[in-house]
Amino acid sequence: MAVDQRWALFRYILIAICLSGLLLGSVKGIPRRDVTRSLDSSEVQAEQAWQAGIKAHEIALEFKSSASAAESEKQRTRARRKTNKQFENALNRYQDALDHLAKAGATPVWLLKLHTRRGDVLSVLVRHDEALAAYADALSLSPDHLPAIYGQARSELALGRTDKVRESYTRLLEAADVYGEAWAYVDWLVASMRAWASLQRMQQAGRDPSGIATFSSWVDEQAAYVSEAVRWSQLPSD
Repeated sequence: MAVDQRWALFRYILIAICLSGLLLGSVKGIPRRDVTRSLDSSEVQAEQAWQAGIKAHEIALEFKSSASAAESEKQRTRARRKTNKQFENALNRYQDALDHLAKAGATPVWLLKLHTRRGDVLSVLVRHDEALAAYADALSLSPDHLPAIYGQARSELALGRTDKVRESYTRLLEAADVYGEAWAYVDWLVASMRAWASLQRMQQAGRDPSGIATFSSWVDEQAAYVSEAVRWSQLPSD
């Protein structure tokens, strides 16, 4: 091979090396993980917000438990304020997750739990209409999601919508014929309904006494039925 030809070949190789270096440098300047994650960065942020919300929610529940054990009214007031602040923090993180998911156009498997947990937090913060909207979002994804049905019933009960509460109770009772774990939600709801009816009878504040009496009688009937019902999880195995 002639000297000129060898020199030309060397130049081509050198140019190729330089170009590959520039190309690698440009990719290095933008890390590969950023390139691949640019399309789903909102979803990653949603996951992070979701996990932060769960942590804040768990802390809030711990605060709530300790608040009930406070000895003085001053301590209880301070504990409730601290608890509500933590619930607000959880609510904000859950909303952040929803906002990021909306940007990503994603529907992860935990979206159902996210809507339900938002409803739970809003209910604790006595924002029941908003809680009902969150539970409705959860039930639009899974109509038989037991925690959302139960939460919906609790918020409807707090608003005095006893007809809606009966509907949710019936749904839980029907689910108990299929899912053994539904009985726990039935028991909890019956206890909540009895406590609410008892409180309303004591207060009689701005509510229909006859309507409360009718609902209270119905709740007592359901409590008796539930206590005597044979639950499929209790049936002897074959």
